Amino acid sequence: MSRTNPSDDHSPESGLSVETVLESVPDAILVSHADTGTILRANDAAGDLFDCSPSDLVGLDQLELHPAEESEQYSAAFSRARESQQVERLEDGSPLYIETQGGERRPVEINTRRFEAEGETFVLGVFREVSDRLQRERELERTSTRFETLLDATPLPVAVLDATGTVDLWNRAAEETFGYASEEVTGEPYPLFVDDDEFPELLERVLDDGLLDGYETVHRTKGGSRKSVELFVRPLYEGDSVAGVIGASIDVTDRKRRAQTLDVLYRVLRHNLRNHLTVIRGLAETLVTDAATESEAGFDRPSASEVSDAADRIVSTSDDLVALSERAHRTRKLVRAARNRTDCVSLDELLSSLDATNSHAVESVASGTDQSATVAVPSQAKPALSSLLDLVLDDADAEAPELTVRVRRRYVSVTVSDDEPLLSESDRRIIETGRETALRHEDGLDLAQTYLVLTAIGGALSAPDGDTLVVEIPRTDAAESDAFE
Repeated sequence: MSRTNPSDDHSPESGLSVETVLESVPDAILVSHADTGTILRANDAAGDLFDCSPSDLVGLDQLELHPAEESEQYSAAFSRARESQQVERLEDGSPLYIETQGGERRPVEINTRRFEAEGETFVLGVFREVSDRLQRERELERTSTRFETLLDATPLPVAVLDATGTVDLWNRAAEETFGYASEEVTGEPYPLFVDDDEFPELLERVLDDGLLDGYETVHRTKGGSRKSVELFVRPLYEGDSVAGVIGASIDVTDRKRRAQTLDVLYRVLRHNLRNHLTVIRGLAETLVTDAATESEAGFDRPSASEVSDAADRIVSTSDDLVALSERAHRTRKLVRAARNRTDCVSLDELLSSLDATNSHAVESVASGTDQSATVAVPSQAKPALSSLLDLVLDDADAEAPELTVRVRRRYVSVTVSDDEPLLSESDRRIIETGRETALRHEDGLDLAQTYLVLTAIGGALSAPDGDTLVVEIPRTDAAESDAFE
């Protein structure tokens, strides 16, 4: 560091009388002229900080206290200090450093205060070394980097949220599972819950020192599909306070869909098999019993026509069993194909197809604009929705139910409504519980197949009340849109 002699004209010695005050403060203090930047006073603590005698600092320009190659950035920092009275970083975010007489660089925080004395303006600067703080920040940064690396290496979707539910971290598995890139959701509210009221209730529960272990719910991906997940969530602490939560989710969609498909098919087949086999057994027992009774009584055996009728019923019932088995096999194939869907159709094509095959008026309400030509949905939605409408129309009165289509950001909602119940109680039971019942089975697998295909493509089928059905179909074009429109 070079030294310049202070000008007597700029010396505020007669008006300051602050020597005792300067020496009583444990932090390094420098007093400089506001206009020239020349240092006029330095206390002993300043000498310790700069590793020199305090008198060696007097007469220096304030810029000479810092690395010479960064003088422009320090000038800008001093300008900011005049406004905020404190400066901790350069404009690019790097730490402030002073340079000691021996050439050592030490990180500092500077607080400034302007004051007037005998008609002149001076600046009092308080320098505090922040080496320990900077070290802690670096250690925290390294820890955060390791933490983020660990999260990205974790095969399960993981998110870190603050206490308001805003996403702080979003790992690679979450990107791959739910379709949202990290930069799309970071700084935004957690976007995945289908039920808007569910998330704040769960967040409050965890923040109140609660835990979620295997909590089952449904998430909606960026592409509009529903996924069944199990959530495991823990609170995060800063000191004694809860600062946020960290949660992992396990995608159990395929497992639940396979179990659901097998459950529905098993129940349908079990009840229909039992009913048909009871008929076959009854007819066979009748033939045997009648033949034995007639023979013992000396009467003639059953006529050929009676035996033929019974045999025909046995054959017909057996054929029904074979047909039901084949239908169950086709249903499993359809559901498997729907899970692996790759092709799609426009909403306009879907509506045209329904209008042509089901012969009813279609009212399309697309958030105030007609988007049906640009919105895309899975192609499997066409036969599934058509089959559902056929089932409803078979039981409908002369006037067809009303069909309303609404385009949402991530999915298409199709509402079927009528003044009369649209489905039987057993059919509604399948929709509400995802399970077949023993109440009615003569219709076979029609509704069960439609329900399973819709859920396999990431959609949903619900019956809010007896005279309304709501079909949810994911938009395959949604993944290409912005995350938060």
